[in-house]
Amino acid sequence: MLCTHTTTPVHAYGHAEAHIKRYMTHACALPQTQEYLPITGDPVFCRLARQLALGADCPAIQQGRVSTVQSLSGVYACMHVYSVYAQHLKVPTV
Repeated sequence: MLCTHTTTPVHAYGHAEAHIKRYMTHACALPQTQEYLPITGDPVFCRLARQLALGADCPAIQQGRVSTVQSLSGVYACMHVYSVYAQHLKVPTV
C-alpha cells in the first residue's frame, strides 16, 4: 500500500519548513568535534525526511518497512537505489 498525502503545495511548504527547522535545531546541538556522519547519514535527518516524504502516519513507516539513507546528492541517491533494485529485486533494467 502506497502512502499518499492530501496536502496542497502551500501546506507542503509549511510542513517542509517545520521539518527543516526541527532538523537544524538538532544539528546545531551536535558536538562540533564530530567530523563525519554515520554511513547511513544522520538518523534524525533520515527520520524527518522519511516522515516528510511519506507522512508520519504512513503504515509502512509505523510497521518498520521503510529504510532511509542520506546521500551526498541526488545522482548518488539514484545510483544507490538502482543498485539495490538490480541486486535485491533482480530488476534487469532500471
